[in-house]
Amino acid sequence: MEGIRFVCRLAMRCREQKLAGPLETNILTKLNPQSVNYDSIADLLMQMKVYTSPSELHGLLCGHMAQGKAFDEERWLAIAATYLERESIEVEKVKKMLRKLYASTLHQLSGSGFDIQLVLPDMESDLSARVKSLGRWCLGFLTGFAASRSSQLSADLYESLDDLQEISDIQSDDLETSEDSEHDLMQVEEYVRMVVILAYSEMNAGLRNHNDSPDNHQPIH
Repeated sequence: MEGIRFVCRLAMRCREQKLAGPLETNILTKLNPQSVNYDSIADLLMQMKVYTSPSELHGLLCGHMAQGKAFDEERWLAIAATYLERESIEVEKVKKMLRKLYASTLHQLSGSGFDIQLVLPDMESDLSARVKSLGRWCLGFLTGFAASRSSQLSADLYESLDDLQEISDIQSDDLETSEDSEHDLMQVEEYVRMVVILAYSEMNAGLRNHNDSPDNHQPIH
């Protein structure tokens, strides 16, 4: 129950910080049929007999991108293969999916910064499954981000990463399906999205300000 209470507290904090504004737009983006979605990734992973959550895989990608280190498409394929416990990605359809996921995620993060979509089950899915997938997304992000984590993080980012850790630990078994729970979950999804934007913006400052010191982290190529 403590995890569920945390979700409620975090949702309240989101409302206080007025993070609900972009939520409707983000949901519409997430439902864009042209994007790489949860089900299509899940189908391909099943074909490989891999049972990693699509959400966790996308979180891993976002975590690595947010580090602010050079990170190209081929490096992503190698990281994904290791994470999926494969020597390499041999299935062409899976390679294509991973490349598309890389390209679309990088485009979103390096654009306006407000279009990043989390790969999660659609809103018609069971609420407990969506909570679990959000937790797996956060676990993937923290794993990717920690792979080359800098000690030079702002206090806000440190606090936000701690929040993601708590979200990743949430158990959804006792979550009641209700309008309030649905709304709280959407608020927390939006909060997670804003943490990604904060992390990427902070760690990739050179992308947005060419006058930064040469000691800054190198942007993603």
